[in-house]
Amino acid sequence: MQRNGQVERPRRRRAAGPVRVSHCGIPWMSCVLGSVCDWEVVHQRLSLDIDVARQRIVGIAVLAVIPHNTDPGAPRKNQPSVAPQHKRLYLNCGPDIQIQSVTVDEHSATFELRSVSGSERDTAGDPKRFPETNFLVAPPDLSTLRSLDAYGVVFDAHLDWLDQGELCIFIPDQVVVGQKQLGPLLPESVSSSDAAAMDGLNVPVLVTIHYVVDGPTSGIQFTRPSTHFPRTPWTAFAYTEFANASAWFPCRLSHWERATFDFHITVPSSYKVFCPGRLVRETPANETHTKTEHCFEVDEPILARSVSFAVGEFEVVSDDAYAGLGFPLTHCMPAGFAPQDHLLHTVSCTSEIFSTYAEYLGQSYPLPGYTQVFVDPAFSDVQSMTNVTLLSADLIHSDAVIDQTWKARRSIAEGIARSWISHTVQPRTHADHWIVEVGLDHNWSTRWSLDLVQGMVGFLVAIYIEKAFGRNERRIQRQRITDDVVRGARLPWTIPISSELYGHPAEVHSLYFHQKSTIVMHMLADLIGESSFRDIVKQLIDDDAVLPQADLPMLQPDQTSVATPSTPMFSSGTPLAAQLEKPSTGGSARGISTKRLLKLARHRSALNLDDFCERWINGVHCPVLKVAASFERKKSACRVQIEQAGVIAHGILKVYVYETDQQVYEHESRMDSLVETFVFSCHSKVRKNRKRFDIDAGEEDEDEFSGGDDEVLEGDEGSPTDGADGSLLSKHGKKLKNDTPIRWVRIDPKFGWIRSLSIDQLPLWAELELRHSPDVIAQIEAVICLGKALLRGVISAQRGKEKDPLQTLMAFNALKDCLENGDYFHQVRVFAAQQFATCARPRKVNGTDRQLSVLIDFIKEKLYSPPDYSLVEPTGFNDFSEHLVIRGTFHAVASVRIPGPGGRPVSPNACVDLLVDLLKDNDNSQNYYDDSYYVSDLLTALGKLAPATDADRDRVFKQIERLLDHEHLFPSYRRLVTCACLSAVASIQVAHARRNEPQVDPDAAKLGIELVPSVQAPVASVAQRQSSPDLVFDVLRYASGHHPPAVRVTAVASGARIAVARPDLVTRLVECISRTRSPVLRIRMAEAWSCAWTDARVRAGSADHNPFSAFEDVSTRQYADAIWSVLTGPQALSCERFRQHIYVVYACAFGMSAPKCMSDNVDLLARDREILSDKRLARCPNAVRRSAARAKQKQDQQFTVKQKKRPARPKTGAGATDQAKQNTPAAVSASPAIGAPRSAIATPLRDPVGADMEIEL
Repeated sequence: MQRNGQVERPRRRRAAGPVRVSHCGIPWMSCVLGSVCDWEVVHQRLSLDIDVARQRIVGIAVLAVIPHNTDPGAPRKNQPSVAPQHKRLYLNCGPDIQIQSVTVDEHSATFELRSVSGSERDTAGDPKRFPETNFLVAPPDLSTLRSLDAYGVVFDAHLDWLDQGELCIFIPDQVVVGQKQLGPLLPESVSSSDAAAMDGLNVPVLVTIHYVVDGPTSGIQFTRPSTHFPRTPWTAFAYTEFANASAWFPCRLSHWERATFDFHITVPSSYKVFCPGRLVRETPANETHTKTEHCFEVDEPILARSVSFAVGEFEVVSDDAYAGLGFPLTHCMPAGFAPQDHLLHTVSCTSEIFSTYAEYLGQSYPLPGYTQVFVDPAFSDVQSMTNVTLLSADLIHSDAVIDQTWKARRSIAEGIARSWISHTVQPRTHADHWIVEVGLDHNWSTRWSLDLVQGMVGFLVAIYIEKAFGRNERRIQRQRITDDVVRGARLPWTIPISSELYGHPAEVHSLYFHQKSTIVMHMLADLIGESSFRDIVKQLIDDDAVLPQADLPMLQPDQTSVATPSTPMFSSGTPLAAQLEKPSTGGSARGISTKRLLKLARHRSALNLDDFCERWINGVHCPVLKVAASFERKKSACRVQIEQAGVIAHGILKVYVYETDQQVYEHESRMDSLVETFVFSCHSKVRKNRKRFDIDAGEEDEDEFSGGDDEVLEGDEGSPTDGADGSLLSKHGKKLKNDTPIRWVRIDPKFGWIRSLSIDQLPLWAELELRHSPDVIAQIEAVICLGKALLRGVISAQRGKEKDPLQTLMAFNALKDCLENGDYFHQVRVFAAQQFATCARPRKVNGTDRQLSVLIDFIKEKLYSPPDYSLVEPTGFNDFSEHLVIRGTFHAVASVRIPGPGGRPVSPNACVDLLVDLLKDNDNSQNYYDDSYYVSDLLTALGKLAPATDADRDRVFKQIERLLDHEHLFPSYRRLVTCACLSAVASIQVAHARRNEPQVDPDAAKLGIELVPSVQAPVASVAQRQSSPDLVFDVLRYASGHHPPAVRVTAVASGARIAVARPDLVTRLVECISRTRSPVLRIRMAEAWSCAWTDARVRAGSADHNPFSAFEDVSTRQYADAIWSVLTGPQALSCERFRQHIYVVYACAFGMSAPKCMSDNVDLLARDREILSDKRLARCPNAVRRSAARAKQKQDQQFTVKQKKRPARPKTGAGATDQAKQNTPAAVSASPAIGAPRSAIATPLRDPVGADMEIEL
């Protein structure tokens, strides 16, 4: 606590040690609502003297505040009804800030850093001293709890305290509040006439705070040379977000209070400084000219969390090629990080991105300049400020690294879009953040997707992606995000994207939030039309543009005077005079809300969007659709049966029937129950078989009324039919024809629903769809459908009951042609390879597997030397599309399984030999392009193998060890090979730990095919496990400080994957994170941990199989205590983003309620129940707000859970003449837990199976 300028705190550690935490273990973070303080910050000046070597900042913060709510009866928005007062000013102040002194209008002021410990010495809640906060309740101690439900209740109470601010400044009696004369505060340069014009205004009060930040534990990242990395440049940057802005300067972290800023940053003369706003001047800071002061000005009001900086040894590159943009464009990177030509190659797309956005938005970039600063290690791939964007230095690459191009360009496009949109459009409340991205991004996954850009920003990025990489890439990324949103919706902490349930502002930046907001924005654009949506975006930007300032006399600076801490210079660029006249609007004048966006869309399209809003914006649950399409000859109609799994959605679903008359017929189908059957009449003629007698051959031949060659599917045209395949066709002696008027069927091709779709139609239709549909998503659906048909034929042939060998052969030939035909998009060809891997099963007759042979022959044809294909050729990536298909085939080959010893599924020897030989004989000496990604894919494929013998497993591990040793001498690009080796070792150890779990074929389970259950493998002895080097390999030793950041993060992710089956590694994971000094790396490690465990939770599928069952034993109580200590410890409580990740880790392993391993601890359970039943905590403002939001969500949400069966009712309308309905009782949907961070950080692979719920529009 600090009082009267006296610092009363214990000695601080320089490392990442304890930070100031209250007695109850409550974090110090930012506000959610507004402060009861009746002051508004209109301007703020920061004077920072940054010492990178000592990790120290000496700062002076000058805040110009004006009183508001001067009327005693004026209501206070979003706050309890308390009397306005102007004797106390509340600010947010982080635990690392050591305040030296405070003055108000040159009068010394007393201040106090309030705590919420609830002890007798605490005066924070004293009604006599702080009557405006007497409605708050001191939260209990978090360390005595173990339930996340109770944790959420306590955290809500703590957020109420943070809403008011940690720093309380008592306004001296000498300060006159309200209207007063400006004379004493104006510089001498202001004329008397101008001063007279300003008299009588609500003049700001100047609050000056002198403070020191020594060894910050959050908010600022310092990098300097070390023993292991002596060439690391001296740099420092602030990773500002909702909570971290107050970690390095006192401010108001309100969502709606904006202010203009001045920055005066003093650093050594050799350093570069990058800051929001425009650079005004650079002047020497001392007589020896060893330090320089850099002055920046932000003329337009911004939020405090939008402030950041980057200083240090940077290389600055300004390219004259961008002069046509009309504004300066600057690129910077750490000194010596990479050659400058690599940087120029990375940012070569910048001009094209600006042109694309300017063309779409109909306006030029609104700021006078743009700067891209690459930092290392970066908090996120993209951190956007006003006109400065901080990017990860790992994105820098040369033209020899092709794979990094996609990710680098997407990140650069995202940074430009954020800078553009956030400058012109601001969300009004937290519930409107899904519309426009103004916060930070966290993207440390290696997946190529638009995962972490949202709303308008994500939409603009998708436009550039389509222009740069094609429409197919954009469609596939949208499909992947949709599938991830469906899976993420099943997590217990998932809430709608537009909701008041978010406790902390940073919670809106979860993976699920980013993914779904992007999808919803795309859906809205498709619903009202691209042109109408573009007009809406333009209108929002034009309406929210900053209006011209009033023609008031501006305060001109005195060039000869020197600013003092109490009376700073007024710069010519700071519109302070206009701020004095402008009334307080709470920041909503330029804000956009969900209601306003939908109103504009309704006006443009004349559509009723209430259902759309309730279903996808205010709703959570997403249906999983299983579709079966067939043809009914008697009715000459298409029969479509749609089954919903997981939840039952009610609404209109569009079905498209492609018929042989080259027409597409759209049918709107009403979904009302678990299973719906629709029969749509066909408009084309039914094909009739006409037989003619061939006189010469003496036998009958068949002819048909066909519309083209695409309706006749022959095995000898377009598909090889050699050997057994050809004999099969000749044996039957006839062609396989499409004798129906339907070509194929599609369900919701325009993504009108957020759903997971699995369609099964006739193989003939799927083959036609694959060959003739121009949509890449339709081609992928056709490939999956053909894979199902092939799998049915292979399994039925194994049982000796093959029904239609012609269809099986046709599916095989179609998939083979897709894999080998370079005209198909590379992702479609990779899906075809995956279908072959799924269907790979040896025949009982001769033991051959033609599906596996296709994959192996394809790889050997591409990578081996003819004619015997026994030697691996030197690599060459001239055809990059073919190169991506080959890499995707590696993973398909590694996923092939056959019955092994004891019935345990193992990888065939041919797969092991192929992948080991490719890695052992890899030669990239003659290839211009870098092969780091190629080798990484090979290593990842090796990790997926399940060798049948110990000798094969040793061969695999020796290759991994060889490459690890090679990395010490010749590091790969960004140490990708090292990271792939660690991931491969983790996959091997995880597979060994789960060797006795029941094996399930998910693809066969989806088809309803029962497979022979595998016999459990014998448990290996302890001696056998200790003798296996791959099983005792310690991946966490790569998390130490002498490895690069990317390797350390990958080591933690690999250790977290292994810890799911081995809880003893939890203690070491906690130690690795706790010992990490870098706050950025701590966040990245925690994110990697939460991502790995969330992925394991979602992959498990049904609730019957819990991957964390090992944590239910009483012996694992120590691991629950270890994770809980991190969740309530100083490192987590000083950073909200870190707390969210640890929260997810604990929720995955132990659930939201009391952990089962604590079931015998009566005291803990009683304490949790006491907290949950405490009525005082339930009456806190945040708790009341959440309760009201949950009640509104339950009443207004589209998905209404029903407790009883609905009676079947006949369906009306054209095209719905037959139906088969089946209703099941619904399960009650669990409401989101209180205080949960709702951070669904995972990349699941298959759909989970959950309880059925019925939901209604």
